[in-house]
Amino acid sequence: MLMSYLIISISSHCNTTHKTKIMFGLFKKKSEEELLHKKYKELMKDAFVLSTTNRKESDLNYAKADHIMKQMEQIKKTKY
Repeated sequence: MLMSYLIISISSHCNTTHKTKIMFGLFKKKSEEELLHKKYKELMKDAFVLSTTNRKESDLNYAKADHIMKQMEQIKKTKY
């Protein structure tokens, strides 16, 4: 009985800490690099989907994604 109470209290404490970390992570401002990475992934996904239907739009999305990749590399160079 006592052992099960300890396990429950420990697991509930771990859950609370995890929830707290998630809650504070929601309000964290994303860096420019993270925003560019998200946009890059979206453009690459769209380019892949468009590659079977509209080759011109697909190529434009790949070009935009390439430009964003170069921006991310530039940020990494200046960071280090």
